Order: sequence, then structure tokens, then C-alpha cells
Amino acid sequence: MQIIRTGAALAGAALSLLSIACAKPTHVAQISFSNADLYPEGVVYDAPRSRFLVSSLRKGVIGAVSDEGRYEVFIEDERLVSAIGLHLDRERNRLIVCVSDPGVSVRTKPETQKKLAGVAVYNLSDGKLLHFENLAANDPDGFHFANAATTTSDGTIYVTNSFSPVIYKITPDYKSSEFLRDERFGGEGFGLNGIEIFGDALIVTKYNEGVLFRIPLADPAAYAEIAIDRKFPGADGLVKVDDSTLVLISNRGGGQAEYDRVFTLTSADGWKSARIAGEVQKPGMEFPTTAALRGGEVYVLNAKLNRLFSGATEPTTSFEIFNISR
Repeated sequence: MQIIRTGAALAGAALSLLSIACAKPTHVAQISFSNADLYPEGVVYDAPRSRFLVSSLRKGVIGAVSDEGRYEVFIEDERLVSAIGLHLDRERNRLIVCVSDPGVSVRTKPETQKKLAGVAVYNLSDGKLLHFENLAANDPDGFHFANAATTTSDGTIYVTNSFSPVIYKITPDYKSSEFLRDERFGGEGFGLNGIEIFGDALIVTKYNEGVLFRIPLADPAAYAEIAIDRKFPGADGLVKVDDSTLVLISNRGGGQAEYDRVFTLTSADGWKSARIAGEVQKPGMEFPTTAALRGGEVYVLNAKLNRLFSGATEPTTSFEIFNISR
């Protein structure tokens, strides 16, 4: 662009136009980042620091990813055997991390494998640990896998267990309990998975059955399956867009394109029922797990966990965050 300076006002206007023309787009279509053997599972977007945060099933770390694809470790903590779902409690500047041990971590140990349903809470600014506990400590004979978390407006945390049919509750002063246990949430393989708060109820996915449940906070025993005209095999992460819209990510563990999908669901009756408003399958999508909301746009994590669980000898080195809103 050529700038003709015929006066201070005109020059200033031209420089402003130049600045706009050269500005980097706010939202990118795809971010590729590299870290061999990372295998991320959870993702959130930390807007104040303009970064995505991703967990790691294999290495048990929390990393930061820039729009340019730069990856750097943000939290290194030996307690994080496999770091699974992430949740931002923005009002309290907290990062909530679900911690498990499915047996594929560099930190896997016999005493924690399938026995750990941990929750770690960190200061989002500096990564300082605020709280850690194994929610399954009182049930040593069961199998456990803390998968996903959400928070209510007062800071109460709810956590799903994929290997036991239970949802946990942690109060703002870090007192934990079982919020709801029901054999309906069990079955072969992964059970309860993604979780979000909608008004006075939780919405959770059940991976092995491909259904969603609405669970009232005041009366959890009155939960019900959400009426939808189809099932979602491998129903994994949930992202709340607004009170009547959510994004559901599904996969089936084998990297099959027919199952790797992102659905938009809407509800007009407080999530007693829902309908499919959209469906996306992007080229290159391989075992997406969950997504993050950024400025109204949805970014899906391409986790490629099928390669880890299949025992691939060559570590995967690159992963993607897709903007499915573009």
C-alpha cells in the first residue's frame, strides 16, 4: 500500500488503514502444533492470555498453544498421571483438571491404574496448585476414570467418572461427595463422559450408549434421558454455546471417519428434548475428543487417541485444533 502524506490528518488516516490491512485475523481456521507422544485429550481457551490450554493423556502435563502453533508446558505436576478433561472457572481464575490412569501414561503405576479419579485445581494465571484429591479414594475395589468437569455460578464443581456410574460434587471450599450414583450410567467400556451446566440442571453424555441425560441439581434422582431422534455412538465432549445450544463431539475409538463427528444440538424445552441443528466432519478429523469456545466460534481438538490405544510403535508428533465455525 502506498501512503501519500499531503497533510497530518490524511497521513494519520492512511496509517490507520495500513494497520487494519496488515492486522492478523482474530480467529484462525486451523492450528497445528507439535509435541511427540503428547496425545492431548482436553482443550480450553484462555482469552486473557490468548492461548489454548491442552492436557496430555500420555505425558500428564498441561500445555499452552498459540495461534501460530507454538507449544510450551504450562503445568508440570507429578500428580497428573494422565491429564484428561479441562474446565475453566473464569470467575475464580481457576483451571480444573481431571486426572486418571487408563494405563498409557509415562507415569502409570499399578497402584493408580484404573484406580484414580483425581481432580486438580490450579490458579489460571501462574499454574499454582490450589487443590488436589482422588475422588475415588473411598472406593479402592472399583475401577475409576475422572473424565470431565463443569462448575456452577457459585464455584461448585461436578465431575464424571467413566469407569464407575457416579458423578461427584466438590463444594467451593473443596468438600467432596458423590452427587449421584446410578447403575444406569454403567456398562461396558466408557460410561459417563462430557458434562455441562444448563440453568438448574447438568447435561451429561454416555459414551458407550450414545445418549445424553438431564440431571436436575435440586433432585438428581429425577434425571432423565434427553429425547433426541438418534443416538451418538462415542458421545464424548460437550460445549455450551448458550442456554439453548450445545456442541457434542463423538468418536468411536478407532479413528473411523463415519464416527468422528461434531454435532450442534438445540433445545426449546430446557433440555427435556433436543434436535440436531448441524453436523460437521472435517477432512483429517481423527478421534476428536472435545472443543473450546472462543469468541462465539467452536474449536475442536483433533486428539488422535486411537493411535495411542492401539499401541502404535511410532509416536504421533502433530495434533490439530480445528475451527469448525469456518
